Amino acid sequence: MDTRSPLTKVETLRMARPIVEFTRAPDEAVDLEAPYQRPSVWTLGQKVALIESVLRGIPITAIIVSDLGSDSDVHWRVVDGKQRLKTLIGFTRNEFAVPAWWFDHGAQDGGEVRWEDLSRAAKSDFLMTTVAIEEMQHPSGTTGAERLDAERGLYLLVNAAGTAHTDADLNRAR
Repeated sequence: MDTRSPLTKVETLRMARPIVEFTRAPDEAVDLEAPYQRPSVWTLGQKVALIESVLRGIPITAIIVSDLGSDSDVHWRVVDGKQRLKTLIGFTRNEFAVPAWWFDHGAQDGGEVRWEDLSRAAKSDFLMTTVAIEEMQHPSGTTGAERLDAERGLYLLVNAAGTAHTDADLNRAR
């Protein structure tokens, strides 16, 4: 006889948050380095593509966070979306450049621009763009270890269940 408990639903709260909430004081807002997270792995091309998506208004996949409550120095721990958030934060910290022609209000010399090169209006438009957030809710009385185990399980379901695109798959779309 199987003695395992039935699956329980993961409760989440769906919301939209402006990018500025993550870039203003990222160390206070989110923990990007959960023990189950992989290191930063995105290439420059992937980072630039994300910024292009944001600027064009293309929805990016929801970032999944865990509500840490008042027991933590930060509000959320990132369960899924570390690479995306680090890219958004990195762009606003001048860590990489994007094509200048992307911006109505930015430098138009045909080269590349970093955050510091953009006009106030271009920066404001970017920072006020919202991203989808799914916030994991935890029952009251959940311990830190239980919360981390729930996050780890969700991380594995979200990140280990897919099949990577092959070059042939991507070439069909090019």
